[in-house]
Amino acid sequence: SGIVFVVEGYMDAISLYQAGFKNVVATLGTAMTESHLNLIWRYFNDPVVCFDGDRSGQNAAHKISEKLIAYMKPNYSLSFLILPNGFDPDSFVRKNGRNNFESLLDQKIDIGNFVFENNLQELQSEQPEERAGFEKKIMDLCQLIKDSTDYIFDKLLETANLPDESIPIGLTEDDNVEIKRIGKIPTFDFEPL
Repeated sequence: SGIVFVVEGYMDAISLYQAGFKNVVATLGTAMTESHLNLIWRYFNDPVVCFDGDRSGQNAAHKISEKLIAYMKPNYSLSFLILPNGFDPDSFVRKNGRNNFESLLDQKIDIGNFVFENNLQELQSEQPEERAGFEKKIMDLCQLIKDSTDYIFDKLLETANLPDESIPIGLTEDDNVEIKRIGKIPTFDFEPL
């Protein structure tokens, strides 16, 4: 199987292994680096980060996603599995069993959507300056992606409903604007009035 679970603690790894999930590694904390990811990708192309369902576990997963999105590349993924609050993989599989844990896999979230959704939840209001800050952060994260593919960028734009080689929000067809792509970010050249 291409899937491997990345969990926080050794008890999480042991419980998942005993439940029949043989591909499990523990970070023994909440840190995960590019080196860890590349080592995992040597053996598995679909790691699933499954940290504790509490606030600290989810905050750690969010930080990891924003750090590791820069290293995404074709044919390799990184997904996140959100456990219910109050559960870690160990307690969830012991209380609910293998089948229920396995059914959670249908709810895993790819890194692009995970980054987007976490940042969207941080929006405090629909004010233009809040939206602009959100869009800037998403675009800045996209620029960090080292691989030349535009897949994750396009996925984020699609999910965010941001413009991509189309008329930008707030402009009309009558505005004299040329839209082109340089690298991964669309740029807008405005002709002087």
